[in-house]
Amino acid sequence: MKYALILQSEFHHPNFWVCYAVASSLENLKNNLCYDPTVQLMLHKACCKATPLNDIELPSCTSGSYAHFIVCEIEVPKGLAYRYELS
Repeated sequence: MKYALILQSEFHHPNFWVCYAVASSLENLKNNLCYDPTVQLMLHKACCKATPLNDIELPSCTSGSYAHFIVCEIEVPKGLAYRYELS
């Protein structure tokens, strides 16, 4: 099980979870001081189930403007997250 930052405005996307970060623990995910708007990991909803846990607001690393995210517990295919995972 992994944890993901999903942009609140894209949470109801019909086919994909639009993730801006994936981490193996909530601590690693919450240690983010900002998010990179150019990095998006699209996980198909048919193979990746997600459970919303709480909301968080983070600034963009590039512009400083804030965005609202939903922190989710998410099932991802084994090995997929290693490239994108925060530690």
